[in-house]
Amino acid sequence: MSYNYLSYANLPYWNVLPCGMTNFGGDIQIFTLPDNITSGPVGMNLNAQALALLNQQQSIYNNWGVTTPGTVPGVPGGTTGNIFLDNMLNIANRMAAQNTQRRVGSTLAGIEQVRQQLYAQLYKQGITEEEAAKLNDYITKLNEEEAKLLQAQEDAKNGNLSVGDLSKVAAEAEASVQNIVGEIRIGQNIKACLKNMEKTFEKIANIESRTDLTAPAKERLAQLKSELEQLKAKLENLQKNPEGLEPSQVNNELTKISTAYNKIINAINQISASSTSTPAAQNTPAAQNTPAAQNTPAAQNTPSAQNTPAAQNTPAAQNTPNSATPTGSGYSVEGRKLVDLFDDGELEEACNKINSDNVMDVMLAWQDLYATEHKQSFMERFVDEAGYFDKRKYGKVIMNALRDKVLELGIMDECREDFAKINREVKSTFWFDNDVAENYDNIIKKIAEKEGKKYVETPKE
Repeated sequence: MSYNYLSYANLPYWNVLPCGMTNFGGDIQIFTLPDNITSGPVGMNLNAQALALLNQQQSIYNNWGVTTPGTVPGVPGGTTGNIFLDNMLNIANRMAAQNTQRRVGSTLAGIEQVRQQLYAQLYKQGITEEEAAKLNDYITKLNEEEAKLLQAQEDAKNGNLSVGDLSKVAAEAEASVQNIVGEIRIGQNIKACLKNMEKTFEKIANIESRTDLTAPAKERLAQLKSELEQLKAKLENLQKNPEGLEPSQVNNELTKISTAYNKIINAINQISASSTSTPAAQNTPAAQNTPAAQNTPAAQNTPSAQNTPAAQNTPAAQNTPNSATPTGSGYSVEGRKLVDLFDDGELEEACNKINSDNVMDVMLAWQDLYATEHKQSFMERFVDEAGYFDKRKYGKVIMNALRDKVLELGIMDECREDFAKINREVKSTFWFDNDVAENYDNIIKKIAEKEGKKYVETPKE
């Protein structure tokens, strides 16, 4: 850390005149504001009051401000025999020491925070030996950086290391921590992408099994499957990183793979949509024109369907957004379709459609239709199946949808603590604690109770 010469000249007026400080290119730049801020660049000239004072001190500003660096006696450090210059040097050195100590403290705190997060992952059940070895490697690197920085701090305290050199050690430690965090994020991105690819292979298999698939569609699907296999091989190789690429290089390659993967997904979805739009699915008399579907008294004219108070006047029948498609089970047809999608592995497609109007239909439909099979609530299944970024993205979508329902029902005080825990996870730096599913479920149960809807408890093993 160093100061330029104009900064030294401005230091005596720190906290006396309007001043500012920047750090550009590694140099600390102290400046006073000109009388007319529009007259020239801020910091290039002293204001009139400061300039007048400096001119009284042997014209230091005029003579020193344009001096070639390294030619001024006593700069940086030491004494010049000039009280005014010595004062500026003392202030500069004191500020440099304070800034460096703050930087060291901040870096040490950052090392501890990341290390504790790594330990939390290391102690989780189900971790593989390879994952544990990687985490231990990161922890070892952090310990080494911490020891190096503590030693440098002690050397500076004993006068064996300059403030500038201590700052450099802190900067190196900061860079090392950021590299570790970056590698962890990239590793999680790769893992999530591989998981999504496996689901895409399952989707391809489901499409291939359809009898209504045309020959061109089969040929195109086979081509897409081959491209996906090649992309997966590239991703697995990137995960191993045999070439020792830097995190930024790995991230660039991952971006390219993700772009190609999205193109494959779009093409597969196009084939899937075309194969489900056949006449057999849309235009048969059974689906459109049969009396059973349109004209029977049971469907149109019975009192139970039209005129009873239970069907017309209750809040559940009139004021909920999904009352147009009731199923008789406490949730809408839309909710049932979304959990079917979710159970088929179409997590993104299902979660993209969740909002405050249908979120409870989704949760109740899952509890009724799938909780017994999977021994998990919707949110427990979600945190198990979703990748890290999907957990953050859709976890927040679901959180906001539930929050809107809670505010509408006036029960925020009962749910505030659960929302606080959820919000911490969806904003987490690079981990998402799956245990937060319990907080989601607590809120869902309270909403169901307030709305008078049936909530089927999740059976446990």
